[in-house]
Amino acid sequence: MIRGLVGAVYRDDAAPLTDNLVLLLDWELQIDIQKQSLLGSEMSVVPVGWYVQAHAYFANTDVPKKQATIRLFIGDGKDKRHFIGTVMVPELRVSDTIQRQPVIFRGIDQIRLEDKYAE
Repeated sequence: MIRGLVGAVYRDDAAPLTDNLVLLLDWELQIDIQKQSLLGSEMSVVPVGWYVQAHAYFANTDVPKKQATIRLFIGDGKDKRHFIGTVMVPELRVSDTIQRQPVIFRGIDQIRLEDKYAE
């Protein structure tokens, strides 16, 4: 499991950082793996799925259940490293305050690590 403090959900992977739909706080990235044997007795670990659980969130707009892009920031300050991937977003309602309840985002396809943002 990988943990972080801040993440966000966007309409797509080209959206500017300021155009997030949902701000995520205190997130955990879980990558499910499967062990497979390769070339005789050698074992290999293959990712077979992933999900993100945020322990709190803030939605600045109503978000219907749909696919969207998630960015999970792992650095601080000017560090631009983040995980990025496509997730299924559960239906979320706009709120004036931070919602202190867990929310889970199921990963679709692969998640990758990037060190720059879309311009």
